[in-house]
Amino acid sequence: MVDSVYNKMSDAERLVSAYLTEFGIFWLYEHAVTIKDEKDLQRTYYPDFYLPEFGLHVEVCGANREEEYKRRANIYFKNHIPVIFVHTFKDEKDWKNYLISNIVKKTLEKSALLQELIVNNMAKQA
Repeated sequence: MVDSVYNKMSDAERLVSAYLTEFGIFWLYEHAVTIKDEKDLQRTYYPDFYLPEFGLHVEVCGANREEEYKRRANIYFKNHIPVIFVHTFKDEKDWKNYLISNIVKKTLEKSALLQELIVNNMAKQA
């Protein structure tokens, strides 16, 4: 059997990878990020997908483990790492719409932040 990244994925992750690919979005699987956890200890996390064109990570939630996902979301937020949590076990159309709309939303937020930084820097130089 040929070793493939797809062999390492869960069924839910394969659904998301297929959808991202179908949508024309380039992704990397389990791209490492170094974070500080809730105890401020340095850890390496491997979010399911990294979308380099958008600077976003995607965590695939294939089961109903809300407390664990909430804990991870707080850690990513604390480390300023933008992550979209996708719940594939919910209605298929809903998670797909949620994923794409959040890619757009988070990209616009990053653009607005960059624009604000540029304006503030220009004002300081004036």
